[in-house]
Amino acid sequence: MLGDMREIGEPEAEKHVALGESLAAFGVTQLMAIGCHSAAMERGARQAKIADVEIFASAQEAVERVVQNVQCAHAARSDIVILVKASRAVGLECVSTALREAFAALKGE
Repeated sequence: MLGDMREIGEPEAEKHVALGESLAAFGVTQLMAIGCHSAAMERGARQAKIADVEIFASAQEAVERVVQNVQCAHAARSDIVILVKASRAVGLECVSTALREAFAALKGE
């Protein structure tokens, strides 16, 4: 899960495209892009042949979807690694909180 990078200078759109393109080199198979530059990250990820890309206008919109991913991975007994990274202004704290709660619920805590 990647949110907009802020205060990175111009050209912002090109830098977000480059970020999306770089993900394949790290073995990323799914991108959930959040914020006003999410379409640029999506474009870069698709250029890098990452097919599973979703974009969201806000972190709140992404919460339900990422929790569903965790639940599906758990049901399928699949390993899952989630990176949550963005500028603080994007507000991905709500995603981190939802993920902690989802994992705790799956553990029965």
